Amino acid sequence: MASITRQAPNMTSDELDWRQKSFCKDWDFKKKGDPWHPASESEIAARPGKNLCWSCPAREACLADALAHNEKHGIRGGFTATERSRYRK
Repeated sequence: MASITRQAPNMTSDELDWRQKSFCKDWDFKKKGDPWHPASESEIAARPGKNLCWSCPAREACLADALAHNEKHGIRGGFTATERSRYRK
């Protein structure tokens, strides 16, 4: 099975600031899985990731970043990709 390495893009200090406050920053994906990329976008499948996002201090900045970069996958800022697509211009 191939290994996936996540690498953060080059970021400004403002972008780093909100990411340092995010709940997902120190998430143990090996032990807890990835609630931000559920198998489907159904409400039941997305609920764990959305619940974590809604209590995260970086939620608004994360959502703004996802919208600004047209992120088409995963739960960001408490919204699925489909939900975020309604807010794109």
